[in-house]
Amino acid sequence: MLAEVQQTQQVFRTILDCMARPGTLGHVTKAVWMHTNDFNPYVIQVVTTLFDREVTFYVQEKANSCIQAIQLLTYASYAEMDQCDFFLVKGREEIEIHCLKRGTLSYPDESTTMICQVAHISNGPVIAEEQVVRLTLSGPGIHGENTVYLSGMSTKLLAQIQDCNADYPLGLDVIAVDEIGTVLCVPRTSVLSWEVL
Repeated sequence: MLAEVQQTQQVFRTILDCMARPGTLGHVTKAVWMHTNDFNPYVIQVVTTLFDREVTFYVQEKANSCIQAIQLLTYASYAEMDQCDFFLVKGREEIEIHCLKRGTLSYPDESTTMICQVAHISNGPVIAEEQVVRLTLSGPGIHGENTVYLSGMSTKLLAQIQDCNADYPLGLDVIAVDEIGTVLCVPRTSVLSWEVL
């Protein structure tokens, strides 16, 4: 139990550091106490770190086994997409996210955080079986620009995230996690541009 608590604390610190320094890559360990065919164990580790009985979540694919496992492990409640605190999605999916909560001017923190599973995240170009996107971030917490490379994330989804974050301080925060536990955080403060390689 102590090891699990320490692991969760380390994952939380990694996410906070990546959120404070957008474009800086972190790494999380895999969850060993829950398995699902819907999301990789690194995504589940982030989920078990951030979820508790006071938050709500929505899973894009509405995979009942995954939903039940998350509820059992974290005590979080399932909610409809337009009411959820956390939105779990696979980056290559063609989805519409404009209904997600973006907060209000009085309470901008009452917005949805997107946890997005992607295939690969790195600081340098990679050879991948699918489309690779060179993503450039600028804004608070970034000295000049930071560039990362993603595969397994739709440019349509990136465009929607950018659109949802156009009216700062309203917007969505994004945590992208790949198949080996690399983490990229994109807070609503970041300005995005990208190119398909």
